[in-house]
Amino acid sequence: MSKNIVAAMIDLIDLFARHCSERSTLDELQQMLPHHLTWQKAHGLFDRIRGKNLTAAKQENLLLVAQYRFEEACAKTLRV
Repeated sequence: MSKNIVAAMIDLIDLFARHCSERSTLDELQQMLPHHLTWQKAHGLFDRIRGKNLTAAKQENLLLVAQYRFEEACAKTLRV
């Protein structure tokens, strides 16, 4: 994977994180991204984010849905 993609995801997480009230999986992504050896855990992280996203969608919490969709995209990118 290109270092530019990882750097861009890190920058976006840094930008979004300060505006997110629920940061548990976002913080995990932030810690995982710079360490290629941890990327093998991305599949499990994606599954947890997906569960949170489905719950947020049922509650019609559009802000959390948007956040979790971003997190899902990042985690899915690492699963390659």
